[in-house]
Amino acid sequence: RNGAVDIGSLELQTSGECKAPTITPSAAIPRTRGNAATSANIATVSDTQNPAGDLYVTATTVPNGIIITNFTNTNGTITADFAATIDAAAGANIVVFTVEDGSALTANANFTVNVLNPPNRTYNVNNLGDVGDSNIGDGICQTSGGVCTLRAALDESFVYPVNTINFTVSGTVNLTGALPDVR
Repeated sequence: RNGAVDIGSLELQTSGECKAPTITPSAAIPRTRGNAATSANIATVSDTQNPAGDLYVTATTVPNGIIITNFTNTNGTITADFAATIDAAAGANIVVFTVEDGSALTANANFTVNVLNPPNRTYNVNNLGDVGDSNIGDGICQTSGGVCTLRAALDESFVYPVNTINFTVSGTVNLTGALPDVR
């Protein structure tokens, strides 16, 4: 036939329809704003075509202030380290996780991180100077000189919603500029 070669026929058999993997979120976790990251179980994953430990999980939607690192898949149990920065919104924050199998099929699940405000913080003003806090948001009222001034205490108090400012020094604070409005 005009130089054509007959290679026979090909028969393709499938054992069933390819299905997307599944992802089941774990229970919501609490995280306190400004604390270090800690590990949590976030989901279990499975698939009919691939071993659960071979599935790939990513965070596809992460609210501002939620930090997720160190994903681990141990035979389908997914863990990661979670932290909530001081910028995270208090209350329920929804993180969307996506699982992908070897056929590029995906599934999504919503996971809730309940962001809590830290407990009441107390700042003891021990210096009459007017220097701001050296590391705003760390929960410690301290200037670069190692003391706590009224301005430094106010700097820290605006990061967290519940605060007490005490004075352990008496005298007059000579302000170098206007203090911020107290919230």
